[in-house]
Amino acid sequence: MCGCDFFTQEVWSRFGLITYYALVFIHLGSRRLEIVNITQNPTQEWTMQQARNFCYDIDSVKEKSNMKYLIHDKGSQFGEAFKDLINKSKNERDEKIKSVVTNCPQMNTLYERVIQSIQVECTDNIIFIGERMLRNTLRQYQGFYNNERHHQGIGNIIPFGSNQKIEPIGEIGCSTRLGGLLRKYYRNTA
Repeated sequence: MCGCDFFTQEVWSRFGLITYYALVFIHLGSRRLEIVNITQNPTQEWTMQQARNFCYDIDSVKEKSNMKYLIHDKGSQFGEAFKDLINKSKNERDEKIKSVVTNCPQMNTLYERVIQSIQVECTDNIIFIGERMLRNTLRQYQGFYNNERHHQGIGNIIPFGSNQKIEPIGEIGCSTRLGGLLRKYYRNTA
């Protein structure tokens, strides 16, 4: 099961403050995050193209190949054409994927929590100057979220990173992203 929705981010440009919409998908079981794209005007046609892009590698990505349901809200970007596109998509077992529309944010709580994580851990701490800066930041956060961040909801593991058993000896090291905003701590075993 996957969830998708938009969140907004303000960006400074030479024309003033511009609102960008980011379309985000998350696999609910593994917590695999995919920030698909950003735009200033998320039309239904744009959203459908992003859904096509998301489903493009459905056979080669394990989390997508098992997907049976895609949860989204009743936003105007997710119209009938979007639902039809999703309902025509098939997973690796040749089962159709079903579009599930929620009536309120509480029905897509994991997705709402992911958006809160993106904002609190990252975007709330940066003043964005230009679209390129926003794109780079979201790409960095996606890599951090999937490969370096521990997730309490799935046993405090890193979904796609190294989960080897850490020995309680050795010097503690730190790797950073976005100028130290995102940090990963590890033990040097050498």
